Order: sequence, then C-alpha cells, then structure tokens
Amino acid sequence: MSADAGGPEPWEEQLLRAGPLTSQQLSLFLDKLGISRDVQQNFCRELRFAPEEIIRCLSSISTPSGSPLRATRAARDAVIRGPEELRQMLGHLRRSVAAATQELAEAEGATQKEGSDTSALPVDESPKPEPSQSSQQQVQARADIQGPSVARPAGMASGEEVTDFMKDRQKEKPEQWSMTVRQWVDTVAVCMASREYELVKEQSREGTVNMHDINRLFVKPWSEGTGCSLAVLMSRDVACNAQLMISHCWGEDVSETKESLQQHVARCELPETVPLWFCVFSNYQPEDGAGPTLEHQLALEPFSSVIENLSLKSAAGGHGMVALHTTSADLYSRLWCVHEVDRAIEADVAVTASMSQKYTDLMTGRVQEFMDMGASAEDCFRAAGVEVQCVKARCGSKDDEKKLVKLILQQKGGFNGLDRVVQNFRREQLPDIIFETLIGKGLTKLDGASKSARANAAVVLAACQAHGAGQLQHATTNQEVSERIRLAGFLGDHEGQPYDVELKWEVIKELDLEDLTLGHVCHIRAGDAAQLEQLRQNTTLSVDFRDKNLGDKGAKAVSQAIAQLKELTTLTLGLYDNELGAEGAKAVCEAIAQLKKVTTLTLDLRHNRLGRKGQDAVREAIEQLKITNLRLHV
Repeated sequence: MSADAGGPEPWEEQLLRAGPLTSQQLSLFLDKLGISRDVQQNFCRELRFAPEEIIRCLSSISTPSGSPLRATRAARDAVIRGPEELRQMLGHLRRSVAAATQELAEAEGATQKEGSDTSALPVDESPKPEPSQSSQQQVQARADIQGPSVARPAGMASGEEVTDFMKDRQKEKPEQWSMTVRQWVDTVAVCMASREYELVKEQSREGTVNMHDINRLFVKPWSEGTGCSLAVLMSRDVACNAQLMISHCWGEDVSETKESLQQHVARCELPETVPLWFCVFSNYQPEDGAGPTLEHQLALEPFSSVIENLSLKSAAGGHGMVALHTTSADLYSRLWCVHEVDRAIEADVAVTASMSQKYTDLMTGRVQEFMDMGASAEDCFRAAGVEVQCVKARCGSKDDEKKLVKLILQQKGGFNGLDRVVQNFRREQLPDIIFETLIGKGLTKLDGASKSARANAAVVLAACQAHGAGQLQHATTNQEVSERIRLAGFLGDHEGQPYDVELKWEVIKELDLEDLTLGHVCHIRAGDAAQLEQLRQNTTLSVDFRDKNLGDKGAKAVSQAIAQLKELTTLTLGLYDNELGAEGAKAVCEAIAQLKKVTTLTLDLRHNRLGRKGQDAVREAIEQLKITNLRLHV
C-alpha cells in the first residue's frame, strides 16, 4: 500500500503492510514511531498480537512517553474483543500499568501532583481513531497479516503464495483437503509451544486447551484471507486424497489428542508422509468471504467424500479412520462423530480407536472397581462406557443437527440401529487390558473378546490359564506364539488342562523352545531351569500319554523333547490310542534311536494307525540300540 501523495505513509498502514511481527520487528517499528526503549520494554513488549491488535492499542496513545493512562485506554478498547481475549489482555495490561507507572516516576523524578486521585485511573472518553477503509480491506485480503504472534509452522503458505489451484481445490475437492501426519504434528506442536496456548491453559478451569481454542487462536488468523484451509496451506500444490481420516470431538484436550494420534501412528507403523483429513484443519474456517463458506463446504458432503473415496481403503493403500478418545470430551456426544463412524463402517472402511493413556487408565480403573465389587462382565462393559444413546448427541450448528437427525431417521433401525453399530464398535475397540482382566477373572472367554485381544499373546495366555488350552482355537496369534502358549501348559488340547496362573507372557516369549517343549512333555513348570537341568541328568524316565489324541504332530513334539535326554538308560513311553500314523511312529523311533545309552525300553504303540511303514520304522530304530530288556506293544 503506497503513502498518500501529500505526506508520509500513516503508521497504521505501515504496520498492516509489514504483517505479523516478531518481538524484534515490533521493537524496530516502535523505534520508528519515536517510542522510547524503556516504554517498549515495560509496556509494548506484551503487544505481540496481529497488526490490527497493535493498532487498536497504540491508537489510544496521546503522548510519546509511557503512562498508566495509555494502558487504561488500551484496556477500554479491548472490551469489545470479547471475554476470552479480554482475559488474555488483562494479564498483559496489569503488568504494563505497574511497570509503566514506575518507569514514569523514575524518568521524571517527580511525585504525584497535589490533589490528584490515583485510586482509579481516568478513562479517555474520546473516540479512538479507526484504520482507514483501505487498511480494513487489506486485513481481509491478506492472511499473513492476520496471524497470531507465534510464527507460522514451517512450510505453511502465506497469502501471497496461495495459487489458484489451491483455492480451486478448497472449493471443489474435499477429499484433497489433506496434510501429512508430519505436518499435522508440527502444526499442533507450534500451537502448543506458543505463549497464547499457555495463557489459555492457565485460564481454563480444567487446565486444558481444546480445538475451539486452536481454531480461534491459530487456524482462523493463519488462514484468514487466503481462501485455503490450514491443510491446503501446508500441502500447497501437492494434492493428495486423504488416506487416513481423523474422527474427533472439538472439545477434546489438544495434548491428549496429539498423544492419541501419535500412538496410533506408532502402533500401526504409519509413515509420516501419510495424508490425513482433520476437520479443524481441513475446512476453511474464517467465514471472511475470501474462500468458501462453511455452508458451501458442508454442501459438498466432505465427510462422505473422504469416507467413500477408495484412497481410504486398505486395498488401495489407505489407512481407514481412527477415532481419537480423550478424557475431556465424550467423542460420541458429537453427532458428527457418530455419523462418521456409522458411515465408515457401512462403507467397509477400517475403523479403529486410539485412546490417550489418561483415558485408558480411567477406563480400566473403573472396570477394576466394578470387578472388585462382584459385577458381571456386561456391567463391567457398561462401566467402560460401551453403551451409548446417540439420540442425545448434539451439533454446534442447529442446521447441521437437523440434517444429521433426518439422515439417521431415514436409515433402517434409526437411532436404535445406530446405537447398536456404535456400541459394537466401542466394545471392539476397548483396550486389550480390559479383556485380559475380565478373562483372567473368569468373567468371559476368548471368543467374547475383541479381534485385537484375540491376537494379543498376553490375553490368549490369560484365557488358557483361566479356561484351559482349548481357548487356543479362538486365538489369532501367529503360529509360534500359539505354540509357545500351548507348551507353557501341560500336555493336551482340551478345556480344563492345568496352567501356571502366575506365568506371564513376558517370561514365556524369552524361553528356549526346546526347554518349553521338554517342560511341557514332562510336566515341569515353564522356566524352571533347575528342574529341567536335573531332568537332563536323569537316567530313568517314565511318561504315559494314553488317550491324548496327539496325532503325528504331537508325537513329533514328544519325540523332540525326549531326544534331549541323552543320559537315559531306562525309558518307558506310553502312546496308547493317540491317532499315530506311520509318520508319527517314525518320529518317535528316530528320537529313541538317538538315546545311545538306553538298554531298557518299554514302548506301547497299540490302537494307532501305524501300517507297514510305521512298523518297519519301529523295528529299524530298535535294531540300532543295544537293548537288553525290551517290552514292545504294537
């Protein structure tokens, strides 16, 4: 903006042209206005706002030297800014009044004039100058002069850098209002590191900052006038369909939200380059006429556009939807969140939940309290917050609420059907530790656990300890994990088989597989190294697996265990009625053939299906031994 032809450029327009200032830039600007350094340090150092805020405060200055009157006038002007911003200003102004009063007294070396009343500061009733009309237009058109005092996140486009392609994207393609995981984390980190964030946190009764605050303090000022959302400003001309959608409640604590998302990224090993969709950052929020209105954007059905886009599905490399849970707001009290989860499940999009540690701790603590009082499994699930009444969920906008309620009522089952969908989802997304605890107490079994819990080794072990090795049929752990858990108990695959209830998966996963196998076969506690070593030195062993239905696979496991006992001279092995075929019989006899010191052997292979090959294998193995006392039953 150029200066008037008849004189120097007004200071208001100089400031607007400069854009958001750092503390150093603000100091240089005030130097240019002739304001002393002492006054700057004591008063103006707190005025690190957007240009229009500095103008609003400095417009009330009537003298070049600092005074309490100036601070009072600035406070008066701040009243129209609303209670939330006023609380922030009051802290600045209280410190400024005291410091400016002391600086003025020291500079002038004077005492208060006779008869003056300093108990209340006078208020200047004269109207304050307003910025020129051209200045107001520039404020609306330029986002880079509307930002908060904190610097923008690295890489965010300014108003001058916005392209027509970016603006068109914001108007037409909701699925491309995305930013990468890294950009999201960096943006939130910049907000959390700012002075404004800390002030809101200090003033909050709960000591939290929510997404409404982030939108007001950062999102709107950073994006105002650009016509582009924060997500588009960060991604610039790189247009990517979202591969991860974040469902969240605006009232949630920002730090817990950040923790929940980062936990999900780490747990799923997602690259930081994954483009995500987060409504606070994806929608253009300012409503300033420079970009699409919220009404226009919602008319594009952005949530449906993202959910129904193939890029969100795993078959196309997508990562589905994650619902973030925090302690400061109930995710399902927001009707949009309920709707998002329902639509995603209907569209066959993978939906998971990620919970802050505080949220998880509170939930598991409540479940434990109910268990301690003798509650049933269903009561414990209710205590964990599984049940919902979606009809009570609300929207910030009445129009949005009416629209969503109509959609739900038109669906089969209405709100009752939606309740069932959300409740099933919430139960499926409960932390594994809750299922482990309930199963360990015998309140439920593995087939009633979530998919995640059935794949969790600690939960599967707890199920076997409480209900027997037969629970392994419901496990989805990998083969090695399942085998280790099976071997940690005594031999058998039926309900009721004994397990050491004190044994933990952390111990089992570190044990040598041969030790586990031998302990399993010989009924020795998993991890009991002393007893295993003593067994390896024994010269006599008698084990009976009558009617255990081992089959060839089980016979191989038994054989591998017995083959470790190189000091045996006397062996009694009962394998009566175990569905052994030729392969199983061959494995047993090959193992016995490795025991070169055996001289006395009793082997019972009756009621199996050995066939000619099995019988030949038994004969060949025995011929290799120096048997002096043989009792063979086939």
